[in-house]
Amino acid sequence: MKRVASAVWDNIGFVCVAIVLIYCVVHAFDPPRLNWGDSGSDYNVMIAGRNFQKYGFLKMHLTPVLMDASLLVMPEDQPFIYTHYPQLPDLMNGVLRTVFGLSDIVQFRLVALLVSFSALVFVYKLLSYYWGRRTAQIALALWVVNPLWIQHADYLHHGPYGAFFGFGCLYFLVRYFQDETRTRFLVAAGVFMMFTVFASYDYWFFAPLLVALATVANYRAVFRAPVIRVLGTLAVCAIGAVLLKLATNAWAFGSVRGLLDDLHFQFAERATDTVTRSSFQTGVWDTMYGRVERFFTLLLFPIAAFWAIAPLLRRRFVSRWPALGGVRSNPIFLLLAALPFLYVFREIWIGQYYPGLLVLPFYAVASAAMIVLLLQTDQRIVRVAGGVLLAGLLANSLDEDASFKKAFFRREDIRTLKAQLDSVSRPGQRLLINNVSDPLYRYYFDRQTVQLILNPPGVVEIAIASHSNPLTHPRSGTPEGAIFVQHKNLKDEMFDKGYYYILGRYRLWKLWGNPPKYRDVIDTLMIERDSVLMSKVARVGHKLYETNRYVVWRVKP
Repeated sequence: MKRVASAVWDNIGFVCVAIVLIYCVVHAFDPPRLNWGDSGSDYNVMIAGRNFQKYGFLKMHLTPVLMDASLLVMPEDQPFIYTHYPQLPDLMNGVLRTVFGLSDIVQFRLVALLVSFSALVFVYKLLSYYWGRRTAQIALALWVVNPLWIQHADYLHHGPYGAFFGFGCLYFLVRYFQDETRTRFLVAAGVFMMFTVFASYDYWFFAPLLVALATVANYRAVFRAPVIRVLGTLAVCAIGAVLLKLATNAWAFGSVRGLLDDLHFQFAERATDTVTRSSFQTGVWDTMYGRVERFFTLLLFPIAAFWAIAPLLRRRFVSRWPALGGVRSNPIFLLLAALPFLYVFREIWIGQYYPGLLVLPFYAVASAAMIVLLLQTDQRIVRVAGGVLLAGLLANSLDEDASFKKAFFRREDIRTLKAQLDSVSRPGQRLLINNVSDPLYRYYFDRQTVQLILNPPGVVEIAIASHSNPLTHPRSGTPEGAIFVQHKNLKDEMFDKGYYYILGRYRLWKLWGNPPKYRDVIDTLMIERDSVLMSKVARVGHKLYETNRYVVWRVKP
């Protein structure tokens, strides 16, 4: 028994990877999700992939279109020509459909898991190289059990691809450093850099900064010829990928002017309050604090402070704490590589969860390196503190993993609702809903939605009247009326990705930063808002179909 325990401890990272892999594969067979990871982006990827398969990659200008292309007939549909993110995940979905015949979300999740867990090979090799096997094992364990990582492990969008190519690029670069006669590794790093750029904006800062830091550290210089040669080679690859991305955008819009206008809009949407009008700047601290508390630990703040001053501590205390002098690389550089993107594009990480994945490497490595430092001391109480810290971090992540209540749109509901909608509405008619699941409706029903739950109670009656009026909104209102779909399990389906435009507009940033902590308060707010909405709908509409999970209403024109 003692030998088994020792083997588990020596390979704790591999053990956690195996357990999490089993968990992820089992849950890859979940029904379509509504609130796990970034489910909306999953449906957007599948819509784009289906368009590539149906209409052809070149006809789609290698650009995702997030609605069946035949239904995009109005100028207002232009936002569904999605130039707002690098399109590698969307193109891959089209390839998986066209070449391999895949079509179901479960199949795509399994492919995403393959990419995510393959990325861990690069991650572990890098962790071992820079911090040693013990730190690498603990960091890998903290990495894979983290709820942010698990929720995005089978993510169909950029997360798995960005990590695979980003860390793969750095891995091949390190292999080149170990033997510079093997230029094929530098070439591989360049190819992976190109795919990183074409996979994720998040890594446009993160990966190049890590590459630059690794290169400068390897040659112990900034302007030496080898540094310039390596970084110049990778820069050419990155710039080439950027130009290719911009070229496809211009191709999709039909002009360079369209490209420039779109770039201006994208920056305004993601880095300012001009478009979202959510006053997100006021929520920076509360959102950051809540996310750290929920997905990492508040101990991350003192851990970050420790590694920030570690060089000073090493000079003064290395004789008393020899293990401090054995830390080859300071984990703080992982945080510094993540900060530029998070600083410039604050609206993205405040409004969405996945940018937190950029902080995950620092959390895992900084915490693991700290634990190893504590375990390597001669004082028993300090070693115990290291063990308690590891157990606490793992328990914190596992508690969040276990307590998260997923909400699904069951396949039988999709089948019945599709038939019902087709029988009572016109093809492509926009639907009114009390939910925020627009991407799911666009994928499974080929219909856009009007998310009335986002309207404040004081104006919801006006919104219903306007969107059911064939004169003001002919795409949702017809002479027969509008169709409204009521979701009965709203408080679970809205948790927690669907809160942003409600809690943000009220500036309830503490609630948004850590929704589970304030679940009762938020549920009350959602129920009250939904009750007002449904009382107005009941006054002007009548039920057409009802199940224990949804109701289809017709609202009078």
